[in-house]
Amino acid sequence: MEQNSEKKSSSARGVFWKIVVSVLLALVVLNIYNGVALKKVEIPGLFNVEFAGHSDSKPHTATEPRTVTPAATEPPVQLASTTPARTTPTPAVPARSPQPEPAIPNLSGQWDSDEGITYQIQHNNAQITLTEMNPLLGVTAEGTGTVNGRNIVLQYVTAFGTTGTARLTVEDEGDTLTGVFRDNVTNASSSIELYR
Repeated sequence: MEQNSEKKSSSARGVFWKIVVSVLLALVVLNIYNGVALKKVEIPGLFNVEFAGHSDSKPHTATEPRTVTPAATEPPVQLASTTPARTTPTPAVPARSPQPEPAIPNLSGQWDSDEGITYQIQHNNAQITLTEMNPLLGVTAEGTGTVNGRNIVLQYVTAFGTTGTARLTVEDEGDTLTGVFRDNVTNASSSIELYR
């Protein structure tokens, strides 16, 4: 009888430690998923996890990505004047044609973030695919979308089964992508900056 009691006690301790380790592992994965850099993991005393925090100085908020509005291409409308009309003809000003947006380079290849997560991008004309790779967890999200000028919109699915929308803008000479990833389930968003 005493031996059976010891087995139950030992089994209960094993289950307890499995639950503790599972909860701690889930917290680590959640923080990494939310972009918090993992600084240190330690087990000697029992367990110790330390996070370095977000790479940006402000907390993630539900902000929209920056949008750039091109300057008006039409000449300003001239209002009616109270002064008499000129009798001398004025030279005709040729109409300005709108300047096309500069072509962006092919975005295919590996892109890095300050959080240590890498992104593999395949870009073919207006179509784009993105694979998010975490050094500890492997592939953590995949998405497909479109490129329209300097704007990219992707629908993605995470390894945790959630879906979301990424809105990115091609900056500079095509060496930087900035924008926001927004989770469709929680509506949580996080700013992102990728570079190559």
